[in-house]
Amino acid sequence: VPASENNTEHKQSVYYTATGKNGFDLFYLESPIKIPVTQNSFPHNETSTKINNAITKPPYQDSLIEEYNALSRLTPTAWYPYFLNTENRNEIGINTWGSDPIRRHSYTLTAAYDTENKWYVGRLDYLYDRWDPTLKFSLSRKAIAYIDINGDIERFRNQDTFTLEALWPTFSHDQQWLLHTGIVHQTETDKDIRSNFGILETTNDDLTGVALSYNSTHIYPISISPNNGRQVKIIAEDYDFLESFHIGQVFTLDWREFFDLTDQHVISARGVVGWGTDSPVPFRLGGTRETSISAQPNSAAYAATEKIFGQREYPLHGYPKGRSDLLGTHMLLAEVTWLFPLARVERGLMAPPIGLHQIYGKFFYNWGETWNEGFKIPALRSGAGAELTMDLVLGYWLPVYLRVGYANGFDEGGEEQTYIELQALF
Repeated sequence: VPASENNTEHKQSVYYTATGKNGFDLFYLESPIKIPVTQNSFPHNETSTKINNAITKPPYQDSLIEEYNALSRLTPTAWYPYFLNTENRNEIGINTWGSDPIRRHSYTLTAAYDTENKWYVGRLDYLYDRWDPTLKFSLSRKAIAYIDINGDIERFRNQDTFTLEALWPTFSHDQQWLLHTGIVHQTETDKDIRSNFGILETTNDDLTGVALSYNSTHIYPISISPNNGRQVKIIAEDYDFLESFHIGQVFTLDWREFFDLTDQHVISARGVVGWGTDSPVPFRLGGTRETSISAQPNSAAYAATEKIFGQREYPLHGYPKGRSDLLGTHMLLAEVTWLFPLARVERGLMAPPIGLHQIYGKFFYNWGETWNEGFKIPALRSGAGAELTMDLVLGYWLPVYLRVGYANGFDEGGEEQTYIELQALF
């Protein structure tokens, strides 16, 4: 922005913003050349040479041109709180993230403390996006609850996971394909035993896998859901290629269809089939928190590796997570949902800086079951519920959603559930 004409001391100075080797910054040009512009011509010849010299001249005469260094620009510049409250845990912590200006390096970090059980959990995800394939890795620790058929907690076990993934994206305007290959190392140890069953053996597993994911849905700036299309994941995993406590293979098909109705109303249908041979890590149904890839078209590229490989937990609304009778090497899950808009507010407060974009609701009905032997599918347990979601903006720029829900399970092991979730949208 040029200085004021009335300011003779800095009359010829120009301040401007640009992206240089150290990222986005403010620059100062002491003596710019005034560019003559007429209605029907643009400066050329000698004048244009002077202009080009002025434009390409570095802002500081003694500046050195150095090779791009991303590491100096990776310090996180923002954070937001993390909360998770359920019947058997109360986690409080922070989420933060960072990337260099051209996004070769990207990371997210979650660190939390469980005030009810007095232990720490967390997760680090990192992505390097310069080569083909894109490389990702993650480190995580979480506490897994094991619940008996009476609904009582039998024990908590630490689950420490290291994942490494390479992916090859093929994106077009209407659809996205991703080929994934990955390795997962996972260790489980007893953390807090609350029954008389004694100590369980520590397990170490090394899993290899290959997967293909596909997306053809459309999502728009004011959409409440993906529209008109499908999201599909086909996953094959093996416990025998590397030495593991568990053995066998696991095959998973996860298919979602979205049907756009009028006025942003969307009907979606989902089916998940999981099949394990021999004795792999079992599938776990229950709880209300979605654990698979989110709905954004490019989310598969940036989602945590564990969301593709080693994924054994799926929500079954109306049933507690961790029940022993909802664990098995075979799994079937189905869900039908209706999403509908309620209000587009688009208003906010200056202090505190909170904005409310829109409010929408969801009704859902789900069925699911796990088993261990045979091809005969047992009777599916069912549940239903409703959710209210608010799209918020914190600090003028960070999009988050606040979700409040209720669910009820209608069959054995079912219960009434109320839950609240606050999560950022990256």
